[in-house]
Amino acid sequence: MIFQRMPFTRAVNNDKYYKYIVADRTDFYWELHKRDGLKTFTISQDCKSLITAMLGRQPELRPSIQEILAHPWFTQTKRYEISQIQKEFDNRKAHMELIR
Repeated sequence: MIFQRMPFTRAVNNDKYYKYIVADRTDFYWELHKRDGLKTFTISQDCKSLITAMLGRQPELRPSIQEILAHPWFTQTKRYEISQIQKEFDNRKAHMELIR
């Protein structure tokens, strides 16, 4: 949502970006995005760490909504109510299901 692009094409081991998440090489993940035109120098380390955590390969290790709200990047930016975030996620999920 922040960068107006998907973090990877498909969550499969040979995806151009996802393979670095699987390999726990997020340094390469961010470097590849930089090479592909994403202005990674404008992204704070707190933002990168939150995104990286949310994209984790193991769903049970991904942060909950409450953990996201408590993350340093989130607490230093505008606060949103959980219901607002859930509504936005629901809207985006519905949109993705329509375009599949």
